[in-house]
Amino acid sequence: MAVLAISKLPVRRGVAARDEAVALRGHHYLCLLGYSGAAYTPAFGRHFEGLIDRINVALRVDGFARLAVVRGRDAVCDPMCPGRFCNSLRVLPIRDARVLRYLTRLITTHGAEDCLPQGLPVRVGTEVQLDRPLLALMREVFHDGSIRRGVCGGCPHERRCTEGAARGFVGAKLELG
Repeated sequence: MAVLAISKLPVRRGVAARDEAVALRGHHYLCLLGYSGAAYTPAFGRHFEGLIDRINVALRVDGFARLAVVRGRDAVCDPMCPGRFCNSLRVLPIRDARVLRYLTRLITTHGAEDCLPQGLPVRVGTEVQLDRPLLALMREVFHDGSIRRGVCGGCPHERRCTEGAARGFVGAKLELG
């Protein structure tokens, strides 16, 4: 899925990104931060790690990875979701919207608007150009717990993510540096 939009800032292109953004729904931006291999099934884990590997390559080669905010099923769950399970959970769109508001506040508060070619707010259709400074900032704020209290309540992975953040994201598949 190539993301087309009128940009306020130039959209950076890269060798690894190949002009293709990884489509992610809101809450998967948080899942990326500390994913360390625990998954619903081994196949799901391999699939998710493949997406993270693609993002890691873009970070290493280009210095950023292009991520597109989408509604509903995305690159993480679409090919792996049996019976369209994720669309049946009413809490996920609420969680997605909360994450997008959190990202908007985070980016605004810390002056990281250059990662959003379309400008603020972060919403469906926005491209996020994830670079190491933004990744470090997201992990720092996730570690302090405020986002987990506001978004992650009730998520079956909340405990695992909280423990990973407490360990400083050691073992996380998404590489910071």
